[in-house]
Amino acid sequence: MSFRGGAARLLRLSQKMIDAAKAEQKRVGDKFAEWALRQLQKQHTSGVSIYGKRFPQPKSGGKPMLDSGDMMSSYDVRSLDGGRKVFVGNAVDYSDILNAQPARVHLPKKSNLPQAWRDKIAELKADALRRFGDKINRLWKAR
Repeated sequence: MSFRGGAARLLRLSQKMIDAAKAEQKRVGDKFAEWALRQLQKQHTSGVSIYGKRFPQPKSGGKPMLDSGDMMSSYDVRSLDGGRKVFVGNAVDYSDILNAQPARVHLPKKSNLPQAWRDKIAELKADALRRFGDKINRLWKAR
């Protein structure tokens, strides 16, 4: 293997590796945000929280945590900082009041993510590492 002009080629390869890693990181954040939004909405139709606990049955009948559907349609889940963070919130005024009641927790707690959420993050990270490794192999062979 000749290394004439090797420093410049190595620098280009290094930049491509950094770009590939950032793209995978963003992909993990985006995929997780999409999945988390579906999980948050699903709890309103299933009557079971993201922590696996049944919501109390309303006195008026109907499904728990599903009255007007406003809360279910007001979740805001976004990937931030290139996929390094995910914002999870709800825009309805009474969301925080309900979330403070142990029987009506519908948003994740930073200090105690639901197990299914931790599992999904691990799954997405493992997939990203595999994809990143494949990308590095392709870049290395293309040099």
